[in-house]
Amino acid sequence: MLRRIIAIDHRTASMNDSMHWIVRGQETLKEMVKAFGTSLIRVRVYLALDGKRNGKQIAASLKMKAPNVTREVVWLKRKELIEVAKMKGNEVIYNKQSIDKIIRLSETLREKFYLDQNGRPRK
Repeated sequence: MLRRIIAIDHRTASMNDSMHWIVRGQETLKEMVKAFGTSLIRVRVYLALDGKRNGKQIAASLKMKAPNVTREVVWLKRKELIEVAKMKGNEVIYNKQSIDKIIRLSETLREKFYLDQNGRPRK
């Protein structure tokens, strides 16, 4: 029961954050793309966050070291771009905020950095 309450609380906070970003619209997209700068690693980690895989699985998928993924996840959390999707024991699985779809951030980053939806280089 407590987990469900916590999940509802996280979802409510996420919705409030999303509303904040929606109000700012296209300007927000430019700001977010600019915030990523030229950090290919950060973009790859962001794109790989799908609400299904934990940090170790993402690191393996991107052929990166887990601490590098963790560092980028911390940055993404500070920017309020990701949210907790699931918790399994000590594992935390993250997903992109719903604002990602609204302002098309992932799509814009994929085009700019020429990556697929999982953060890997397109062929």
